[in-house]
Amino acid sequence: EDTRRRVTQSELLELTDNNDLMNEVIDLYATSRLLSLDNDPSTRQPTVEVAHEAILREWDRLRQWLNQSRQDIREQRTIAQAANAWHENQRDTSYLLTGSRLDAAIKWKKETELALTPLEKDFINISTAQAEEKQQAEEERKAREDALERRSQTILRALVGVFALATALSVGLSIFAMTSRNE
Repeated sequence: EDTRRRVTQSELLELTDNNDLMNEVIDLYATSRLLSLDNDPSTRQPTVEVAHEAILREWDRLRQWLNQSRQDIREQRTIAQAANAWHENQRDTSYLLTGSRLDAAIKWKKETELALTPLEKDFINISTAQAEEKQQAEEERKAREDALERRSQTILRALVGVFALATALSVGLSIFAMTSRNE
């Protein structure tokens, strides 16, 4: 069941380029008592939340929108939590997305109609950039290893050639020596 969630007003404003319009919409819904405005107890930042959970249950169109985008909302919240953890830990690279989680986030970002905050966009973009850097470094390492392997094979072939030549020379000298002794 859907439940209301408190968000900071700044988080909502980050979702759009037109802050005046967003503030106007928030004020309109607050005046209509669909949203309640408050301040976060710890940070004292202005917050916004749905006034009552009955709105989520009884407003058919809103419920439809929520049902249609349920998977998107889950994915967005997962990314938001990961982005916040990354930000709270001084943007430590170990908190960035990698592997299949990154692939899923990139695919989701391309397909979703949900707006992302600048932090969430940065989080996905920096995760992508780091993955590309790692992939490029891996490709360079592999190229160096391949070059070293080719060099080793060339040296090995040269050594085999030298040993073959030395063997042929020693066999030839042995035959010459035995022929000379017999004469």
